[in-house]
Amino acid sequence: MIVELKERKPVTVACLRYTGPYGAGIEPFWRNTVYEWLREEGLLGRGRYGISLDNPGVTPPEQCRYDAGVEAPLGYFPTQNAHLTTLPGGLYAVTRFQGKPSQIGAVWQALLEAWLPDSGYRHAGSPPYEYVPPDAAFNPVTGEISCEICVPVVKC
Repeated sequence: MIVELKERKPVTVACLRYTGPYGAGIEPFWRNTVYEWLREEGLLGRGRYGISLDNPGVTPPEQCRYDAGVEAPLGYFPTQNAHLTTLPGGLYAVTRFQGKPSQIGAVWQALLEAWLPDSGYRHAGSPPYEYVPPDAAFNPVTGEISCEICVPVVKC
């Protein structure tokens, strides 16, 4: 696993909330709910974020919260069940992922449970997230996605 330390700027994200187990339910949430909302709101073509708000090792799976959204344009006011959140800037441990959505959990686990404890850094406390650049897309032939997994960190 290649992990880079990167300074990231704060970003305001327009989101829809998913509540339930991380993993299998998130991909259909994006496909069946989020993308339709993005089309209706004219927000396609922007950087996308998947924000994990709870630790699944502590929070019961049915109560885990996940915000799916995009970088909000200046002056955007959310409609429907959407809300705005701001991801703080700062130092992040970042690793790239390319694969099937069912494989991303293992990469999260390796980053948080194997790399982080031995890195000299610790989780900074704000939510970790997946970042999908505007030019990245789901590959319907392979079923693969590509993104950056970003964990806010501070030096131990």
